[in-house]
Order: sequence, then C-alpha cells, then structure tokens
Amino acid sequence: MGQSRRTFTDEFKAAAVGRLYKPGATQTGVARELGVTSEQLQYFAAAARSCEKDRLLPAIHLIRQPVRPPSDSEPRAF
Repeated sequence: MGQSRRTFTDEFKAAAVGRLYKPGATQTGVARELGVTSEQLQYFAAAARSCEKDRLLPAIHLIRQPVRPPSDSEPRAF
C-alpha cells in the first residue's frame, strides 16, 4: 500500500509562510528546517495569498514562536 498523505494545520502553514519573510530566509532553507518540500512551502505561500485561503493571512502576524514540524502522534487538521 502507498504512504498516507501528510496534512498540516492552518497555524503550521501560516507560521511556515511567515518564516519566509525573515531576513536571509530562503524557501529551500525554511522547507528543510520544517521537514516539508519546497513545493509544499510554495503551495502554502500561494494559498496564503489567494482569496480562498484568506484565513491564513492574519495568523502569519500572530505567530511569533519557532515552528517545528508536527510529530506523527499529533492530530492534524485538513
């Protein structure tokens, strides 16, 4: 059987996108730190910019703590 698909909370996505705006941050570097692919991070950023995902935008400014990838035991949204 195939692998199950990983899902991420809106808060995780927003914080990940927020890290892209820190000085010296690169998409590849942030993706590696968080354990996601660069393409996933690009999708998170595109979703944050779109009107359909406008609920992500306010969270970017609210999260000020370091982001860590969710563990396999933590529940995930989506």
